[in-house]
Amino acid sequence: MQNLSRTEYDRAIKKINFFYLLFIILTAILCVRIGLVLSSDDNEKRSEKIYKSIIRKETTKALRGTIYDRNHRPLVTSTKRYTIRLDAAAEGCRDSVKFTKEALALCEKLSEFFGDKTPKEYFKKIMDKYAKRYSSSYIEKETLWHKAGFFEKLYHKISKKNSPFDPKRDTIVEKVVRIVNRNHPMVVLCKNIDYDELCIVNKFPIINSSLGSVCIKEESDSRIHPQHDLAISTIGIYDNDHHSGMEFHYRDTLKSTSGYRYTKKIAPGLSIPFSDKDHRTLDAHNGYDIVTTLDADVQDVMTLALKDALKDPGSFRAMSVVMECSTGDILAMASLDKNKGKIGEYTNHILRHIFEPGSTFKIATTIALMDGKKMSPKKTYDSAHGKSVTVGKRSVQDAGDDGGVIDLREALVKSANVYFAKAVFDHYAYDEKGYVEQLKKLHLDETLYLGKLKGSTPRFKTTNSKHWYKHITLVSLSYGYEIEITPLHLVMLYNAMANNGKMMAPRLIQRIEKEDSIISQNPPRVLEEQICSKATREFFTEALEEAALEGTGKYYFGRDITPYRVAAKTGTAQYSQHKMKNTYVGSMVMFFPADNPKYTIYTAVIKTKQWAGDTYYGATLSGPINQKIASYLYSRDIRTNMFSAHGESELKIKGGLSTNLSSVMKNFGLTEGVWEAKEFGTFDINTMSAQNVEVTDSIMPRLLGMGMKDAVYLAEKIGLHVTCNGMGCVIKQSIPEGTEIKPEQNIVLTFGRAPSVNTPTK
Repeated sequence: MQNLSRTEYDRAIKKINFFYLLFIILTAILCVRIGLVLSSDDNEKRSEKIYKSIIRKETTKALRGTIYDRNHRPLVTSTKRYTIRLDAAAEGCRDSVKFTKEALALCEKLSEFFGDKTPKEYFKKIMDKYAKRYSSSYIEKETLWHKAGFFEKLYHKISKKNSPFDPKRDTIVEKVVRIVNRNHPMVVLCKNIDYDELCIVNKFPIINSSLGSVCIKEESDSRIHPQHDLAISTIGIYDNDHHSGMEFHYRDTLKSTSGYRYTKKIAPGLSIPFSDKDHRTLDAHNGYDIVTTLDADVQDVMTLALKDALKDPGSFRAMSVVMECSTGDILAMASLDKNKGKIGEYTNHILRHIFEPGSTFKIATTIALMDGKKMSPKKTYDSAHGKSVTVGKRSVQDAGDDGGVIDLREALVKSANVYFAKAVFDHYAYDEKGYVEQLKKLHLDETLYLGKLKGSTPRFKTTNSKHWYKHITLVSLSYGYEIEITPLHLVMLYNAMANNGKMMAPRLIQRIEKEDSIISQNPPRVLEEQICSKATREFFTEALEEAALEGTGKYYFGRDITPYRVAAKTGTAQYSQHKMKNTYVGSMVMFFPADNPKYTIYTAVIKTKQWAGDTYYGATLSGPINQKIASYLYSRDIRTNMFSAHGESELKIKGGLSTNLSSVMKNFGLTEGVWEAKEFGTFDINTMSAQNVEVTDSIMPRLLGMGMKDAVYLAEKIGLHVTCNGMGCVIKQSIPEGTEIKPEQNIVLTFGRAPSVNTPTK
């Protein structure tokens, strides 16, 4: 600086000072900025955002519970289904050339695998969504790197052909992709596929992550019906648009509980399970299962019989129910409707529909006369040979000539309305309230429930009702008019008569369970110990057996037609709830075998009379259906030795899991043998009782009488190596009961014919 003038020197110093000052100011600003960033809440948010991008919380889903029939066959269950969606806004989709090439290959695979669309249709579906996210165009750009040299310029100058700058050669065409929509257009590639299909589809282009993580795989709980539409009106449905039946009313029981887990991202598109003290995994739990009283085989036979009945041009609704006498268990229940030629099960009419029962109601009238007023069954009245007569203030007429003077037995066999009208008016004309009270004792005024499924409330008139007309309503009630009840009321009433007078509450749900453990039981429930006297019960059963043999049911259950005897009552009533005239309800309710009832069956068909002479009576409409159902039950019970035509059965019960053993015993009617069971038990045919099997790790338990499944499980559970010979139940064990055992010891189990004993059926 010695050669610099004073002025130049001062200028240089000022410049240096300026830059020093600028450096200090910038350093101070940077320090302040760093301090603000470190102390700012935004810093925590950034850290949290980065952390979340590495550690992710994923929801794990479980399945809804299963609804089983009484034999543990699934009527409706859940399975996992998968939906794959393509995110057109994902990073891997930005390269339009590569994406288009991969999309074409994907569409070929999807079309070949599913066959529902052509590759062109799949491709259009994908690209339509892609176009909503991206827009592409081609533009010309001048090159910056190309400049004409000396010789090139000289050549152009001499030839005078082209200018030194050639735009065709000195420009390039570039494809520019622009984002036109910030949303994420999603393309559904496949929907509701099962796991096997998912494994195949995962290998397709794009889905196999060839473009990175551009596909989203969603897992859902899908309900399937292994028995197709069997008992669908009872099982019901529960989704966003529809809800009915057990699926809806037991939704909280069937509902699954979701869980969650954490994953740690270790590379693009690759994550591993992650867990620490702050990130605990919560397991998902399936919903509870429901075991019903329904029998899928009986339900199938019933449904087919009802469908055959609806082939009649005038018939538009058919319903039926089978109840087990001793327990009130509903073995089958179906309600079919015909709409525009199509037959389907849409509504549970057995539970929800109320109508006038007609002549089937005469069971209640018989009880009211014989027990309420002690009327002798030999009491006679003139049935007027089918002519119209006035009883009280009402005109009454029979469908045909039921004779002149008849007694109660003939009136039941011939279903004589005039007889019952005269008998009730004669005994209750001045005690109308007493007749109503008799009906209330039979629970005909109550709303019935099948667990959480609520039935319709009966339209039950009392003497205080607005529409009770003296000497009119009483007469109509005597033969089943001016009262509307559900079919379930009728089958419950007849079932009580078949069950030695004990009225059981209708039962649809046996128990709620989870895997192999029982959550809650729903045992049979008694409503009335006796609905009538023994004399009334025996008289009514004999009269209905005669009605089936010689009366209205003789064409379906008469002599030499079926190998079993039934007690049956038919009914025919006008159906006033239909818009068309001449519409009738033809019904039949019966129990069988008549001498030792096991099942009660009710069937009703609603029909509009099509022409003169077209039949609409209960026996004709419902008789064939009841015959098909009863014949199936009878032949099945013969095959399984539950009862025979001679009234004896061969009893064979293997020991095993206590819950299964108890269920088998109850099905055989051996309620006295049911005990406070532990985990395993055996059945002694000599004492007709069950005993617990004590299981310890060091003492050999008694396996005799057990089935192979349970015997092998118990032996292996205590550390033994098992060898099995034969089939049936355990008849010999190489290590005697009570012997001290050692781990890894060998045991030979010999299986053979189960012990049996002939015991009369109940």
